Amino acid sequence: MVNSTIGIFVCGLVLTSALTTVGETTLAAATPSVGPTVYVAPWGNDSNSGSIHAPWATLHHASFLLQAGETIVLRGGLYPNDYLIVPSGVATEQQPITVTAYPGEVPMLTGGAPFSTVITIYSPTLVDGLTFLRPDVSDVVDIWSSYVTVQNCTFKETGGQFVRINGTSNVTVQNNVFDSNGYIDTDGENDAIVMLGANNILIQNNYGTRTGHYFADAIYNSAWGPSKNIILRDNTI
Repeated sequence: MVNSTIGIFVCGLVLTSALTTVGETTLAAATPSVGPTVYVAPWGNDSNSGSIHAPWATLHHASFLLQAGETIVLRGGLYPNDYLIVPSGVATEQQPITVTAYPGEVPMLTGGAPFSTVITIYSPTLVDGLTFLRPDVSDVVDIWSSYVTVQNCTFKETGGQFVRINGTSNVTVQNNVFDSNGYIDTDGENDAIVMLGANNILIQNNYGTRTGHYFADAIYNSAWGPSKNIILRDNTI
């Protein structure tokens, strides 16, 4: 499989075709929906019920029990080497999975999955308010599904990429902080956000600094074709 870069984007640039072809579809990202709510906490136990008073200990445990419209609430603290996989078919655009921080608390994910990711997404999902701190992975959030939103998160210090979007559409990345990724001092590899044959993508209101390669990189992929219909706006880079 051969990839070739077809575009480099910086703050304030918008593809001219995006405004006429993306329309409202780019803005139609995953939103929270009514469904079961479960809780995960560093002091929890995976044999618990997953309630607020008896939380699970790991996101990985939650991967096997997901239901459409489910909300996973992470309490504050460190989650070393924890990861989540959202399987295909467990959620819909109308009932996405939501992974969010408990109000006023900061959950920090510091490890990664055996597949070298922290969150891998194959169904519509909203990731909201998490902190990813020094994960030693290839891709922190790896997106393979349409109707995914990543927002209000903090990504800090990884040798890999923060967000990878693979051959899919209708993804929103907004209101995040991206700080220090890729091999800045050597060969300058890896992007904060990389799109491989992706389309209808909205990237807005993010802050990015110290990226090894590009802040946002749109790449042609031999299996999925060109990345297109991409809007970047109001990002500070």
